Amino acid sequence: MSRTNIGPETPTLVERLVMLLHLPYAVGCLLIVVLAFLVSLTQISLASLLLPSGLLAAIVGGMFELYLLYTPRYMRRKVRTTELSIMELLPEGEQQFHKLFGRISATRPQLLLFVSFALIFAFSAPNPLEITAAGVVFLIIICLGTASLLWAYFSILWGIHKLGAAPLNLRPYYTDPLLGLRPVGSLALSLAAVFLGAVSLALLSSITYPGTGLIGYVALGGLVLLGLSFFFLPLMRLHRRMLLQKRLERGKIGEKLAGIFQERSDGARPFQLDEMFRLDMMERRISTIGPWPFDLQILGRLLVISLSVSTVLLARIIAFYLKIVIPLG
Repeated sequence: MSRTNIGPETPTLVERLVMLLHLPYAVGCLLIVVLAFLVSLTQISLASLLLPSGLLAAIVGGMFELYLLYTPRYMRRKVRTTELSIMELLPEGEQQFHKLFGRISATRPQLLLFVSFALIFAFSAPNPLEITAAGVVFLIIICLGTASLLWAYFSILWGIHKLGAAPLNLRPYYTDPLLGLRPVGSLALSLAAVFLGAVSLALLSSITYPGTGLIGYVALGGLVLLGLSFFFLPLMRLHRRMLLQKRLERGKIGEKLAGIFQERSDGARPFQLDEMFRLDMMERRISTIGPWPFDLQILGRLLVISLSVSTVLLARIIAFYLKIVIPLG
């Protein structure tokens, strides 16, 4: 696929797989998960499936597979819904937007990630040469979904990172305390929430699967730290730009106030009460300029979710070291 055909309008790799069914996308995802479950029935006994632990593992595993199949599409469409708002910030408009976010559907990186994950999963199995048909189907869904999800997440955040260095048409502070950057912050928050949702489902799936080792929990913990780090780092440039804009606007107010008081002390003109009132109102509006392009209350909820997932992961790692068996119920 040529670069000219790559853009947020182009489906990701996992989307192209689902779209081969020529069904509504959600229905196609569900059908693939159901077919994968039916294939797995050929490898497990019905009695083990009817056990509470077996049934729970099947439900959680199916939810995780469905999530991985659908999430890359959600991320890509989320970028498209914010396209007009972000283009208003860019001097070059649509062309610059596609330069920033056009690599989300690039095929080669997704294929490389897919092959890498498939090899890691395959050779981490007890006997790689005896992988069953159910295992192959599971590998394709998990590895392809994970590859598209991770590439979509990090390619979009990379676009936000480059956006912070580009010249922007910021809105005046008196019309928007976030200077028109709210869509960018909302996009980053949505992606982080979706990413943490995937990690949470992976954690639940690993808990219900008795074969999960220490390396699996450590890898999930690393993904949480990596996801949060890559959430904040791309926004740092916009954060510094907002703080700089706040200082510049306050500097302008300070210069005007200094001029008024200087003229008053020289007796050049009478004290201008209305102008002082106007400058005071401007100062109040400047103080509302946010340090980040999103509401901090929403960020607090995201951090609570991250802390909850990290706590469960830490508990599982400690239990693994102490050889404690934690029952599922």
